[in-house]
Amino acid sequence: MLEQLSKQDPEWRKMAFIICKDKQLADDITNDMYINLHKYNASLDRIKDLNSYIFRVLKNEYNRYFKKEQTVHISELYYLKDNQNEFEPDDYQQEILDKFNTLEWGKQEYISESYDRSTRQIAEFYHINYGHIHREKTNGLKQIFGPEFETNYNNTRLKHLKK
Repeated sequence: MLEQLSKQDPEWRKMAFIICKDKQLADDITNDMYINLHKYNASLDRIKDLNSYIFRVLKNEYNRYFKKEQTVHISELYYLKDNQNEFEPDDYQQEILDKFNTLEWGKQEYISESYDRSTRQIAEFYHINYGHIHREKTNGLKQIFGPEFETNYNNTRLKHLKK
């Protein structure tokens, strides 16, 4: 039976690749298909459409592969190299961080949130007035940057800032 199946091995591997889109995984599930067909002594004589049957077996092997519990032992991670560098601010950045830490709690939160969300999204998420959030965030940034605020955060769309 396996000899008869192995004659069409490239075709089975193509089918497996169509299912999983990964060559190595396709090879694995094709090999598992051979093992299971041999283990259960499947008779190919009774099968009317061999291609459909093999496709179904490969699909089941693919599903079974992902149902297995995927656990990783800590010893496998022991030799992984950490590529992250710790953030070490220079003097200017440290000065900004120190000023940020002296702000009121609300201003700190609004500025921190503004890195991930727009002011409108913050207002909707926390059910707070948009104008209040914008005002507090802007005042906090002015306290941090001082005179540099106008040059760094100048919005040319604002009429009062146009020349």
